[in-house]
Amino acid sequence: MKEKKLRRIAEYIVEMVKQDNQKSEPPKPKRYFPSKETSQIEYCEIDENNSKKFVKFINNLVKQKINLKIDINENYIIVNCENPSKSNGARAASYNNTIFEIRIDELGFRFCRESGSFYNFSDKTMLEKLRNILTKKNQELSNQYLEESIDELTVKLNLSRENNLDEILS
Repeated sequence: MKEKKLRRIAEYIVEMVKQDNQKSEPPKPKRYFPSKETSQIEYCEIDENNSKKFVKFINNLVKQKINLKIDINENYIIVNCENPSKSNGARAASYNNTIFEIRIDELGFRFCRESGSFYNFSDKTMLEKLRNILTKKNQELSNQYLEESIDELTVKLNLSRENNLDEILS
């Protein structure tokens, strides 16, 4: 009888812990891909004023020195920014640290802030308007990352002394 009561108590505790964990987990952000139930993403129309504001926002964004990440594909561009105060130094993006994420494709763009909900706006010209700007910024960020990585690895692997001797001798 004691074993039955202990087993029931243990099961009850496990169930309560599971319920508590489910309540304390932050909701996962909604993604911009269509769900399995629907094959279409619903876009709302954007007025010309907000479209211009968005282009200006991106232009101002690429001029700033912030923790910006850009993923360029043939059919879409994804831009996101991590909050440096919440970052743990990991290179991979984490939704807990993301301030915003934008996905621009041939149909329009999807915008998500920290809240985790995506809002879809129809603007078929947005990808072409921003492709050159974001490609240049991505090249700049990539070159900066490569340069910093080479410098850091040169120091970590003790290659700086050999490089200095090679430069002096050549």
